[in-house]
Amino acid sequence: MFSLVMERMNNQEQDSGAWTSESCPLQSPEPHANHASQRPVDRMICKRMLEMAIKECTWGPKATKQNLETWRNITFDGKKLSIPDPQKFDVPVNGFLEFDYVSQKRAPSVAKPIRPTDMLKLLFEVETRQVAYSRKVESVQQKQRSAILFQQEQAKQAALRSLENTTSASRDAASKSPPRGKKGKKAKKKGPEVIPETHEVEQDEQDFIMPLVIQKDKEKFIENMAKKMTGLGDSTQLWIHSAVTYLRIHYASTFFFRCRQLIEILKRMDHGEQRVETMCMFYARVVDFSEFGEVIKILNKDDQIEVQQRLGWWNLYNEKSLDGLYYKLSVHLQEDMRVLSRICRVAHAHQQAMSKRLEAGLKLKKSDVVHIITDMSINGHSVHVPEDDHMFATITALANIRNQEGYIEFSIRLTKGSRDVATNENLTKRFSEMRVND
Repeated sequence: MFSLVMERMNNQEQDSGAWTSESCPLQSPEPHANHASQRPVDRMICKRMLEMAIKECTWGPKATKQNLETWRNITFDGKKLSIPDPQKFDVPVNGFLEFDYVSQKRAPSVAKPIRPTDMLKLLFEVETRQVAYSRKVESVQQKQRSAILFQQEQAKQAALRSLENTTSASRDAASKSPPRGKKGKKAKKKGPEVIPETHEVEQDEQDFIMPLVIQKDKEKFIENMAKKMTGLGDSTQLWIHSAVTYLRIHYASTFFFRCRQLIEILKRMDHGEQRVETMCMFYARVVDFSEFGEVIKILNKDDQIEVQQRLGWWNLYNEKSLDGLYYKLSVHLQEDMRVLSRICRVAHAHQQAMSKRLEAGLKLKKSDVVHIITDMSINGHSVHVPEDDHMFATITALANIRNQEGYIEFSIRLTKGSRDVATNENLTKRFSEMRVND
């Protein structure tokens, strides 16, 4: 994610053309690098990146002059920004611009993955930073517990003092009050005076008093005390991204990786934010991109959705690794609809293959999957759509009828026997066999 602050350049800065970029060289900007600067040079960097994006989209393998697929999730001053024609887009003079730079380029064929010795050093550095963060968190939690116990003890003592003062005041008032009776008549004889007991409050009584004293502000107290006593406060994100920052500076623009190496890195990260940032950072540095789907599978549902939104499903789509992923597509995005169309064709081809087997008298195995698309929902409503040749039209019609955000969510389940149908080569082979048989 690039964060750029646009301000007017003075004449001296315009003439000098000076610029600084801590983590993103202009010749090969890494996707999703953090870059925030108050210097006006950000506008110059933004112009350079726009030129590179236009060139890449115009002459790249997925060439298009109508939209800017390299720039994704663009916001200007917190509001979404659309760039229908990059050629006519003028970089704003003032404001705060954020976007994801997703390169369409892949690792060159001659690129070699990182050496084992360098990989061991990388893993050691990541693990070291994770241990340091874990110890910091443990220290914070211990201080939080100590602060809570201290506050509880103070509340108990205050409750005991209040109870003792109330008891003492009641006893004094009872001893000083005059005997009651009408004027001119003898007052009624009082019985023996009952002196309130002054025993100390038992532990059970303390436990009963405690919740009334501190429970009301407990959560607020924990939050404030943690920031006050530990000093961690708002720097938590810096600790979380310590390993990511190290990888970006030392490895993101120098080394290439295999998907299994990237998986080893992600397994050593404790937070979803770290894993998402690392995947986006090394997206264009993978030499075996056909296996990138296996990397996404190790993420949980929320992290998968975050990666999809950051990189775009059309950039991640691979028919050899469709299953095991959670799909969340938007009916308003053209690239998402392209992905949905491909998946619907795969599902229809799978249904035809299963029908051919049944017509030939072959029994389906227990491991065979009849419907490969499962748990589908449109705008939060569960639906079941037949996997026929009208599947894509049916889904888009339902999404538009709902007249809401237009999100289509589902999972894909494939077995070993049905996975071969989800490749272009086998699709062509299956269709040709069907024509011959027919």
